[in-house]
Amino acid sequence: MEHLTKRQKEILNFIEKYLQSHDYAPSYREIAEFFHLTSVATVADHLENLKAKGYLTKDFNEARSLQLTPRFDERTFEIPLMGRIAAGSPIEAIRTKVLARAHPLIAEKVLQQLAQQNQIVVTGETIRLAAHKIVLTQEEDQARQQIARSFERAGLTVPAVKEVLGKLPMERRKAEKILQLLIQDGTLVRVSEDLVFHSQALRKLLRLLAQYKSTSDRISVSTFKDLAQLSRKYAIPLLEYLDRERVTRRSGDDRILL
Repeated sequence: MEHLTKRQKEILNFIEKYLQSHDYAPSYREIAEFFHLTSVATVADHLENLKAKGYLTKDFNEARSLQLTPRFDERTFEIPLMGRIAAGSPIEAIRTKVLARAHPLIAEKVLQQLAQQNQIVVTGETIRLAAHKIVLTQEEDQARQQIARSFERAGLTVPAVKEVLGKLPMERRKAEKILQLLIQDGTLVRVSEDLVFHSQALRKLLRLLAQYKSTSDRISVSTFKDLAQLSRKYAIPLLEYLDRERVTRRSGDDRILL
């Protein structure tokens, strides 16, 4: 990223605030007056330098057409973003708290670029710094494996989370943290507050639905229960999860397979 002078940074910040307040860009004269410059030619020189460095664009011969580029937003948000990401931070929390004033497309571009640069790792709906390594004790690793096995063996008829965690020889708070690690790395998927499934079981369910879709793109709750061999206790939360994941869409009492 090319070096910006103090004045160039000040002009960029002024343009950003002006755009936020007015929804259109300041004129060269307004920039000159704000910075007590006697000539708009000086402003033009600064703006041309900022355009050359990739921070501004301007439509040819069109007044008030200055626009900040994605590069400006990356400069603005990348440093605070990296400082705010903890291990397994929810992506939505990063979007709303750190990237709140960025355009959604810019926010996504910043996250994608950091991922491409191997600075962050995105897993499901969570995000962490690539350099962040979680080291478990032998006891914690054994508990992690036990939790994963319990849900993997259960298939789609999973036990209650408290039942699985209650079998671990450790305090509940630590067990819940290990469960959260398994959710963050994608081994487990939380479908509802009380139901957690192994990712392999959900992939198997998706294959079943894909096979079913070859005969019909509409499925009722009762047919879904029969197909997956589930009781209503599991079928309804799973269908609601599939709706959220846009695998299905509710249509009356049925679901449309998308």
